[in-house]
Amino acid sequence: MKRNTILFLIILSLFVSCTTVEKSGRTMNVLVPETNYGGLEIINEQDYAKEMDTIVLPYLESKRHYNVIYSKEDNHRIYYEYFDNENEKGTIVILHGFSEFVNKYNEVAYYFLKQNYDVYLIEHFGHGFSERNIEDLSKV
Repeated sequence: MKRNTILFLIILSLFVSCTTVEKSGRTMNVLVPETNYGGLEIINEQDYAKEMDTIVLPYLESKRHYNVIYSKEDNHRIYYEYFDNENEKGTIVILHGFSEFVNKYNEVAYYFLKQNYDVYLIEHFGHGFSERNIEDLSKV
């Protein structure tokens, strides 16, 4: 939980300017920032599902590649996805948290891609499409 919170705050700080808080007496007035940050269009909360289905997911599919690697020590299959930009500024590697999988980070990957970064999403052993030691898929 702590790692997810830290990762979220780091990613959020890259894309969102800080909300301005003004102290007036005993109350705090929070000014909500706009949804366009330096040309980066943030998904609208009210139309989230529609925008994910019509904008984000088709864009990701046009750039998505996937593969597996095998761990050296015990030869476990580890699944990963990557998204290429032709003129990338750098590479972002995203590692999910406990009981998560790469698709949970589609929106974050989209924002990094739109800022011209390559993105790699790696699934840990026992999660998603990576190998696991138990048959019951509901357990990690």
